[in-house]
Amino acid sequence: MKSLKKSKNSFIFGDGPPTPSIGIAKISIRGYVFEIDIVLRDIPGLIGMDILSSKYNNRGIFSLNLGERTIMIDDEKVSLLGKKRRPFTPSQ
Repeated sequence: MKSLKKSKNSFIFGDGPPTPSIGIAKISIRGYVFEIDIVLRDIPGLIGMDILSSKYNNRGIFSLNLGERTIMIDDEKVSLLGKKRRPFTPSQ
């Protein structure tokens, strides 16, 4: 934890109490580097609106489409639910 940068941020999940950040780490997504807060909670990694609305050379990096459950990262569509599976068909 010594590599984390100090943070005074805290977060509220659902109707629970505020959860303080234990520090800030750097992550890389497709070559872009972002800072994220780390919390001691049993939750998946969350990407905040500050990252989703970030720009590089006045161009958006991410484009979120909740209807299709996809995100575009540098013009490449990525499914938020993972790869599609073939529908289950019971054998006859």
